[in-house]
Amino acid sequence: GDRLRDVAIAFTVLNTIFLGLRFLSKRIGRMPFGIDDWLMIPGYIVCLGIHAICFVVVNYGGVGYHLSVVFQESPHKIIVWAKSLVAAPFLYCLAVTFPKLSILVFYSRIFIIKAQRVITFVLMGVIIATAISGIVAAAFECVPLEKVWNRGIPGTCYNIAAYFQYGALPNAITDFVMLLLPIPTVWKLQATLKVKMGLLVTFMIGGLGLITSIIRTTEFFKFNPLVDGTRAATVPLCWTIVEPGCYHIAACLIYLRPLLSYVS
Repeated sequence: GDRLRDVAIAFTVLNTIFLGLRFLSKRIGRMPFGIDDWLMIPGYIVCLGIHAICFVVVNYGGVGYHLSVVFQESPHKIIVWAKSLVAAPFLYCLAVTFPKLSILVFYSRIFIIKAQRVITFVLMGVIIATAISGIVAAAFECVPLEKVWNRGIPGTCYNIAAYFQYGALPNAITDFVMLLLPIPTVWKLQATLKVKMGLLVTFMIGGLGLITSIIRTTEFFKFNPLVDGTRAATVPLCWTIVEPGCYHIAACLIYLRPLLSYVS
């Protein structure tokens, strides 16, 4: 539980700092405030929502303790834990969507090759569709939804473990395409190799999201919320903070060049 709380605090600080640096850098570079900037604001707020849920489940949901112990000592915490199984996926879908859309809006401004622009807009559609499907899946984990935290009432639930295991795979796929997309444009620039490599490194930082998405997916294959979920949830929830946090940071880093030039 303490580890999860520490990760939530760390990424609250990091996300706040990098968002502030992004806006400061744009001000220094006299760049207009665009759609990609507006997308970062709700993305930041949703990330904070995930962090808040993690604090709640550690303090009031029994996360970090064996499920049997929570049942014996504080059974009311199971309800808080179960409700987080609805709230966290809902916020996660939004938290990874906003910064990725922000990056793609940036791409759409700098790409002049038609194929790249088409792929960019297709990716936007795929990412939005993935978010909507994830939110709908979270909303219908059980019918009625109350059955998620009250198993005694009549109703049906789908395989929640499978949802957590496979839910991040579309993100990993779109991340991989986003990682490769800028390479042709950067390579065709009339610039020195050093400048080109610097730009590529900046874009490749977006690969942080891909790496964390893969790690998060593998962690959820070890996790079943119905089998000692409160104990096993700590590491998967940590990666649920880290993955959108890395997208957020990557989306901010691509705009920091004016600030770095000003400082140097």
